[in-house]
Amino acid sequence: MSKAAVLDKVTRARRLDPSTVTAPSADAYAVASAPIKYLHTISMTPEAWHAIPDNPRQRDTVERAKRSTHLHKLHPSHVKMNMAKLPDGSLFKLDGHTRAFLWHEQRVPAPSELSVDVWYCENLDQVRHLYTTFDSTKAAEQMQDKVFGGQRDLGISFESPLFRRPRWGSAVLSAEALLGNKWVPSDDIYVCLIKWRKELALLDQCAPTQQRFPRAVITAALLTFRKYGKSVQDFWADYASGSGTKLDGLTDPVQAFEERLLRMRASHGWAGWSALYEIVGVAISAVERWRSGRKYQRRDDSESRKYEAGIKKTGAKPLRRWLNDAAKVPIAGGEDQE
Repeated sequence: MSKAAVLDKVTRARRLDPSTVTAPSADAYAVASAPIKYLHTISMTPEAWHAIPDNPRQRDTVERAKRSTHLHKLHPSHVKMNMAKLPDGSLFKLDGHTRAFLWHEQRVPAPSELSVDVWYCENLDQVRHLYTTFDSTKAAEQMQDKVFGGQRDLGISFESPLFRRPRWGSAVLSAEALLGNKWVPSDDIYVCLIKWRKELALLDQCAPTQQRFPRAVITAALLTFRKYGKSVQDFWADYASGSGTKLDGLTDPVQAFEERLLRMRASHGWAGWSALYEIVGVAISAVERWRSGRKYQRRDDSESRKYEAGIKKTGAKPLRRWLNDAAKVPIAGGEDQE
């Protein structure tokens, strides 16, 4: 293909204003509506490739470039690219974003010519889907990258330091797994971000910190937000700020929850599925007591009895019933959502 033809393709690709790209629906990631077809292979210069718009789901290219040391030395395999073409002629990268960035910034030597496979896609949902396919066959995308890419695709932004660093993806998967009572693969993080974006936003408003919100606590908070919506936001805001109270032998559920977590960390830690399940059960017990307006009463002065007489985790059967009820709540909001 001539250079003029390639530049014409790039010009047509630029017609699509990124601000007009719509976010995908929850089921858009599952099955493409029409077959994705290989069209042909063309030659392009690195400059022309850099001008092709990024995939809507592309992760943090700048951060990825810092970590991808294997791309800092040109290899023959680096010249192979994949590109999507829509019915209107618009083009999108399917891979090679980091290579394009490194070459454009002249951080590594660029090849003289690239070989680009062109794939026909009916819509942007197929472009997103194909990106995931190519990405998973070339390099396993870390959870942090997947969360960043999903946020970018959906236009989700957060204010709290905890959520601005996308290291909480596994907590969302855990919440989804507990509601469905089954394992959720990491590739489903894109779908889960759509399903849990409202609960994530509610928790983000509580100013959570990494110290107080390990994976299990994030999971517990998301689950309670799913069932009760904004009505439990004060509980999690008080926990985030350490505002629980203990006075005259009475401990409010926020303080009781925090003390139980500290004891757990000292005895057997917060890591692992069993610890997650225990923390979720304890959190639900505390939230339910908080909603009822009741506190925990200390029964004697011994340290061990003081703890044991306080908050206890929800039993296995009641917890499953609670989760089943939460799973029935519409994704758009909880029982008391505004």
